[in-house]
Amino acid sequence: QVCDQYEEVTKKQWPQALGFRYALYEVGLDAFKRAQNPESAASLIEAIRTTKLNTIVGPIQWQGPPPNQWTQNPVKNVCTTPEVGGQWVPGKKWMYDIVVVTNTRYPPIPVERKMVPLT
Repeated sequence: QVCDQYEEVTKKQWPQALGFRYALYEVGLDAFKRAQNPESAASLIEAIRTTKLNTIVGPIQWQGPPPNQWTQNPVKNVCTTPEVGGQWVPGKKWMYDIVVVTNTRYPPIPVERKMVPLT
């Protein structure tokens, strides 16, 4: 829906980073809502540090115990997101479209087709 709306407004193909840009706003808004004092840097840092949020790009958490989709990150202040593999293929609406070709790192995102050799 976000990609469709982006294309409708801009008349351009959505960029790969669109979801991650949108997720930044989701995380920021969530942190401001949960901060004890949204005008305090320390309060906002604590709100971000304790974020546990499902976003457009998947679950976001900077700290917390595994298992399941919420992961413990080995590097402080780093958060990972679900990862799938894509391949650019000749498109229908645009010159090229990206399709998901592997989801072994995050099976909830469906595979759209098998990877094919580029010719």
